[in-house]
Amino acid sequence: MLAVLTTAIGLANLEARLKRRIRSIDETLKSRRTIERAVKILSATKGITEDEAYKRLRDKSQNSKMPIASIAEAIIASSEI
Repeated sequence: MLAVLTTAIGLANLEARLKRRIRSIDETLKSRRTIERAVKILSATKGITEDEAYKRLRDKSQNSKMPIASIAEAIIASSEI
């Protein structure tokens, strides 16, 4: 009986860790998609390559000390006006 309870607790802990990991991966994927979208917008509106657009986005993030995803969200929001 004790072995069954120990196994159940272990599985519950594993499930909790896996759920946290999935949430983290989902957030990372969402950020990556947002950044890619902002890069495409910058590339199209500024007439620059996607590499240069990403560099500008990264530099703006570093200079403003804001996460790159936040800068990307602002670019997307401003392009929708």
